[in-house]
Amino acid sequence: MLRSGGEKAPEERADVNAPPEAPAWTVNGQKAEPDYTASNATAEVDNATTEEAETKVPVVEETAPPRVVEEDDVVTVGFLDAAARTLVEGFVPGRFSKSGNPATNLSFRKMNMRFGRSLEGFNVEGSESAKARAVLFEYLLTPGMAQGIFRDYKPVFVDRVEETARMASPTAPEGETYTLTVPEISDMFRVYAKGLRRTSKAVRATIDPAIAETVARYIRAARSAERANASFQTAMADHGVGAKEVTVAGSRLKGAVKERDRIKNIVVDAMREHCPDCETGELFYIAMWSYRRSLDSDNAEDFLTVMADSLADLADAFDARSAKLLEE
Repeated sequence: MLRSGGEKAPEERADVNAPPEAPAWTVNGQKAEPDYTASNATAEVDNATTEEAETKVPVVEETAPPRVVEEDDVVTVGFLDAAARTLVEGFVPGRFSKSGNPATNLSFRKMNMRFGRSLEGFNVEGSESAKARAVLFEYLLTPGMAQGIFRDYKPVFVDRVEETARMASPTAPEGETYTLTVPEISDMFRVYAKGLRRTSKAVRATIDPAIAETVARYIRAARSAERANASFQTAMADHGVGAKEVTVAGSRLKGAVKERDRIKNIVVDAMREHCPDCETGELFYIAMWSYRRSLDSDNAEDFLTVMADSLADLADAFDARSAKLLEE
């Protein structure tokens, strides 16, 4: 999920080898329009404030039977539980927010780092996380797989998020624990719905062949800057190299970095056309993340379309649950 704001994300780095060519779909355009889940999406600040009139402590509904779902072999129900806990832990009620508005400290990048490293809830084999992630993406990129998982898990996940929020005992900035009120849980769903829609727009933008091609240009420019930096460092350390050669190497490095940053700005500007209120660092991160998926499979275009559609669908479900909670 995207945050709004202006903080910069760390530079993306890659190996010095020439990058693979962008897949055929980045040149020939889109083909299909499926559906996918993105459990690791989140949001930042919502302008809505918590209704102060409601102060009652929420109680878990005992009359409504829990939903039953057939568990996927790879994306287990444990992932839903972990994702729900992460969303609740990342929510900041308006009473504790600096702005006075409900917010979250999560983002798409943070969610991806959280589950991409731990792989909590994913039943994949592999002694190394990189290999395990490759197995997971190979599974999710199978045509129709992500769409089916999202369809089956969406209603269960929304319920899990609410149940987790009702039973949670978060820690306030001062150190004491507290319970979320019903209006605050409603705020939480609206905060994340807004972020999910932003992330959906950003992911959908990456399907544009022009953006994918520009990301490939950025990767080449970044590698060129790395090589120029290595040459400059070597020249600086070599006492046999004259001052003129060092100056030339320094100028070459400066030009390479400038070109890399210029192309990066092109990527971000193109992405921002699809999501004007998205944060710069998140836009660039999603552009790079999506491009890597295009190198994983020929089905990446369908996968990203499914992901964008599913994020938007989940946002609608979160908004609906937010409204339902206010009816209590």
